[in-house]
Amino acid sequence: MKATGNTPIKLTAPESWNELTLPQLRALCRIIASGTDPAYRQQLIFMRWTGIRALPVSRLADGIRFYLYLKGRTPFWMSVDTYRVFLQRIAFSMQRSELSNQLLPCVRSLHRKLHGPGKKLFNITYGEFIHAEAAYNRYLSHPADISHLNALCAVLYRPGNGIPVHSIRFKGDRREAFNDFGYMHRAAWFNRVPLWQRIAIFLFYTGSREALYAAHDALRENTTVGDDHRSDIEKHRELVNTLNQGDVTKTEAVYQANLWSVFGTLNSLAVQNKKLMKK
Repeated sequence: MKATGNTPIKLTAPESWNELTLPQLRALCRIIASGTDPAYRQQLIFMRWTGIRALPVSRLADGIRFYLYLKGRTPFWMSVDTYRVFLQRIAFSMQRSELSNQLLPCVRSLHRKLHGPGKKLFNITYGEFIHAEAAYNRYLSHPADISHLNALCAVLYRPGNGIPVHSIRFKGDRREAFNDFGYMHRAAWFNRVPLWQRIAIFLFYTGSREALYAAHDALRENTTVGDDHRSDIEKHRELVNTLNQGDVTKTEAVYQANLWSVFGTLNSLAVQNKKLMKK
């Protein structure tokens, strides 16, 4: 594209979730938080990500409609077809999140610094995951109830454990150990965290769990929420108990183990069980 003074104008925007930068994620989440009509949301996202502004001026040249935009202080013309191509490239932003890069490693609630999990939830426990799943699914069922979003954030983001990252005691997680009795108390803290950050946490969790299930296909059908509306935590417990033949000592160890390691083991067992059932 050319500016009105024939200076080339280069517009760039991410084309997938994991190409997002923190400023781009912030802009996206603020637009979502504002409640903008979905019909206009994609266009607004495009303008925020590219840094352009639309002007109420158009012209017709060779049967093609062009509109005037500003990039910084530089005006330029863009055709309707070119505009549509750009919108198609960022169409992912209107679809289910696949964001698994951790762009928000910590948040603040007043004076408290709360640390989050790593990329693709690599450093959370299985017990932490099933509580996160319960809050996540409650929020999907009741999106107007922000307390469920706060609960999800409280599961994933916690105060630091005080271990310096350069210490030999540091095991890749800056958060204090997960306590399933304490996280609901912290949920109220997230009322002091900007809404866009909570939405960013939701998008990150959504994308990370998709990456997790994509790597362990046999488990997805075993943990799908059904019409009986039983607790998601209870469904995961039933899965673990079944695959461990009811051995309580093994079950408790599973809750404290790394999520991805547990999913790898359970996925293998689920595949074996499925083969046995077919015989």
